[in-house]
Amino acid sequence: MNRSASFWLIWLPLIGLVALVAAREHLNLALDPVPLIAVLLLATFALAGIARYPAAFIAPALFIPWWTAEGLTHYAGFSELTLAALAVAAGIFLRLIRSGPGAPAAPGFPASRKGVLAFFLFVIVAYSSVAWTASPQYGGDEARTFLWLAPLMFLAPFFLVRDREDLRDFVVGIVAFALLVAAVSLRFSSSGAMGATDNPAHITKAQTIGLGLLLLLYYPAESRKTRRFVLLLLIPFLALGLVSAEARGPLVAVLFVVCLGFFVPRLRSPLLSRRQMLIAGVVVVAAVFALSAFWFYGASEAKFQYKADELIALATGSPQAQGTAVERLQFYRASIGAWLVRPILGWGIGGWSMFYWHQDDHHYPHNLILQVLSEQGLVGLAALGFLLWRAFRSLRRSVAHLTVESAFLLPGFLYLLTAAMFSGDLNDNRFLWFWCGLIFSCCAVLQRSEAEKAHIWGPAYAGTAQAFNRVPVSPSPPPHQ
Repeated sequence: MNRSASFWLIWLPLIGLVALVAAREHLNLALDPVPLIAVLLLATFALAGIARYPAAFIAPALFIPWWTAEGLTHYAGFSELTLAALAVAAGIFLRLIRSGPGAPAAPGFPASRKGVLAFFLFVIVAYSSVAWTASPQYGGDEARTFLWLAPLMFLAPFFLVRDREDLRDFVVGIVAFALLVAAVSLRFSSSGAMGATDNPAHITKAQTIGLGLLLLLYYPAESRKTRRFVLLLLIPFLALGLVSAEARGPLVAVLFVVCLGFFVPRLRSPLLSRRQMLIAGVVVVAAVFALSAFWFYGASEAKFQYKADELIALATGSPQAQGTAVERLQFYRASIGAWLVRPILGWGIGGWSMFYWHQDDHHYPHNLILQVLSEQGLVGLAALGFLLWRAFRSLRRSVAHLTVESAFLLPGFLYLLTAAMFSGDLNDNRFLWFWCGLIFSCCAVLQRSEAEKAHIWGPAYAGTAQAFNRVPVSPSPPPHQ
């Protein structure tokens, strides 16, 4: 670590402590010297850890815990989106000061320029639609947030995931954070700690746990003992935590990806057999029945029973079916109707709220594709489709050739895209924008790594690396006669 980085890691906690003391009256805090010193030491070690392993701390930055966001919103006026953006920006800043002035800032940019251009084309189309939005207040707020939040999330992987070690740290961080969130969720669902009027379901919890479960399935285990530990202990625990979050969208998305992995060879990890994929699917389904019968208590039990009855009524076509699932089906039909009225440019960002609810308020159809179709029309859908196609095209190359470490990228991409079909707006789906940037960044890192191997090992490796990377490899000079 260079001297500049050491300087900032020492002074940043001190600056934060001074700011905390200055704002103690506004935050209504009773400051005690002993806890402040402990917080100062903890912050110093935390910053050192983030600076050393920045990719491992991406998970808590993206999937901000709901209780943290609510607490800061109450005391300091920070929203969940603002807190996530500040955490990601802090990680980028620490990575830059640790790297020093001579290190490249984002080595994946040159090789990923088409993907970067595709993303910013979509950003421009989405933001420009504020000019004709039917909801100027809500649409303007969403457009301003999207303009700074989405590029930050998309560009973060280029700075934070710059080699194979960063990729490993990222997976470890996601899995560790998912295990923590699963433990908290299981505790809440079993203890009855929530009140009768509280909503135990939380989509961000479920998205975190589901992503961690998929990474365990697809990231290569180093030994047979490790694989057994993952399959027999960690995956069942995360499956129970996913069910306890009581969010149907991420659960359906996990089952969808697991089923695809069972039937589609390209979605199957080389270190996991079809039998193990089947076991994972059975474990998730068994977790639903186990928790519903023996674990849920209080508000969680009532919420689970309500959602189960809703799905049964919906599946059987009962006219008495009601609830959020039925409501979202109405949202989807309304989105198609809104698109038919304005098929080319749509109703503008946030305009779906005015079309369906006749209110300029924070409402959206809970489906990313249909939201873009209704609010940005065919132009926006084409821009989004181009971005997703570029990401899938990059993934198709990386999964098919020599990159076992990147096998989780495609399942993670399909998982987040499927989850976006059930909930969230442009800004809530910041995980998808981050994952698109991660795809382009990782493919560039792997491309550079394979090219370096080709340079070291010579013509025997060069043909394979050239086929994967589509990078011209100079032929070796003939031996001296």
